[in-house]
Amino acid sequence: MSKRLNTKYQLISFLFIVLSVFFIGYTLISKNSILEINVKPASNTRLSEQPLATYGSNTVLAEGKLVIKNPSLAQKLMYPDNDDLDLLSNLVILVVAISIFMISNKINVSDPFKNNISKYLTVIGLAFISYFLLNKIRLYIIKGDILSMTNDEFTIIKNNSTATLTMWMGILILCIRLILRKGLLLQQEQDLTV
Repeated sequence: MSKRLNTKYQLISFLFIVLSVFFIGYTLISKNSILEINVKPASNTRLSEQPLATYGSNTVLAEGKLVIKNPSLAQKLMYPDNDDLDLLSNLVILVVAISIFMISNKINVSDPFKNNISKYLTVIGLAFISYFLLNKIRLYIIKGDILSMTNDEFTIIKNNSTATLTMWMGILILCIRLILRKGLLLQQEQDLTV
């Protein structure tokens, strides 16, 4: 049963590895001449102060897409496209998929404290936390670029919910790593006393 479960996890993680490498390669070599970024009026502009429409106590604010024709390689790599499959996300998926593949080779489901998988869990946790931090830095840089491209009238619409979720996932995985490591130490002590 555990061998079949490990094979299933290996197959799924291998699929994610292949897809991540494909999307990274596609990003690097694609001839896509248009990049669309969701933007909103900057906070100090007249567009941000005037809603498009008001319905009682509800208002509709202006939002749109910044279309960059013939983006540079740096823009393709750094800017999030509307499908959210940018290079940074794909790199994190690749690292996590490789780590899960390695874990599925080592772990025994019937005796999870037999092998030490804490280093792989550390890699996964740190990958998620790194994504959160790098995404913050990336959005700060992109915000300045978009402001300069639009004469300080528009800024990027930030969707931090995914990045914040990955930070908490990273912290949770690091906590699980500590628990599993303690369980491994207790199992080793018990094996020595028996």
